[in-house]
Amino acid sequence: MSSAKYGITANRDTVKDTLSKIQQFYGEDIIRCETTERSTQDYKNTNTYTYRYYYNRSISDEDLQILIDNVMFSKMMTKEKVEELTKKLKGYASEDFQKKLNYLHMIPDKQYTLNKLTLDNIALIHQVIYENRNRRYDKEKRIIFNFNGYRADKKLHKTRKEAYIVLPLRVCEANHRYYLICYSEGKDNLSHYRIDLMTNLKEQEFCRLERNEKKEGLINNLSAKTVSEYMSEHLYMFYGDSKLIELEIQKYKGDAGMTFLFDAFGTNWNVISEDKNKVIVSVRCTVDAMKIWVMQYINKVKVIGPDYVKREIEDAMIKSLEAYIHK
Repeated sequence: MSSAKYGITANRDTVKDTLSKIQQFYGEDIIRCETTERSTQDYKNTNTYTYRYYYNRSISDEDLQILIDNVMFSKMMTKEKVEELTKKLKGYASEDFQKKLNYLHMIPDKQYTLNKLTLDNIALIHQVIYENRNRRYDKEKRIIFNFNGYRADKKLHKTRKEAYIVLPLRVCEANHRYYLICYSEGKDNLSHYRIDLMTNLKEQEFCRLERNEKKEGLINNLSAKTVSEYMSEHLYMFYGDSKLIELEIQKYKGDAGMTFLFDAFGTNWNVISEDKNKVIVSVRCTVDAMKIWVMQYINKVKVIGPDYVKREIEDAMIKSLEAYIHK
């Protein structure tokens, strides 16, 4: 840009004055600089000199690296959307870092969703949840959608002809997929639906609703839990009542590695007892989810209580074994 074109004269003093005004306007969070003090020729006074002005970006290269990695390995977007967002994020990087990103990153050949409206679904669900927060108890918005699953042709197909009508309550992430936690009329438990499997999603107004104690109880119970607590109780997004279950974890070579327990339940488990051979812990989880999880770690985990939960899991294991033995 030519300063003469706009009638601006530039010299050391005007540049310094302009930079100082920019700093005052944007604040220290945006512009940072270095200062030094120098004595005057008679050594009676000192003057402060400002130099090395920098633009302080709100997003660092490290932040961008994390964001780009998360976008590139997200299963909630189509490949085209991943490429679009990755390109936009790279635009915020410095010149040097852009060269590194272009060298290091290529869009991975991996599983992406085929549902191009997934992000639109998430945005609409969040909007409905937000609008419902401060509405009268007899008035609320719900969402209507078709729920789908993949078949042998690798395409989405409806699981039933009728659309689902639910009250959306919370969005969470499990196994790199986003799920909706919601209330369905007449159900004894909250329901879960994968958002990338929803199609034809729209909102609908419901008015003159009567009080529903079961509904209010389920919503209040959800509100009282953190996302971490709810997710650990509903492992693999199984829904139903969670139970307090006791597990016996075997030690190998004198050490009970608990990383696998932390990966599944976070910090939502408690040690009951420990000796040189085993650790007894308690964790709250739905029984159906626990059946699957225990089978993953059958060589080191055993359910020891309550008795009825132990029997259910033992029966499930026997049936699974019989399916392999008796053909």
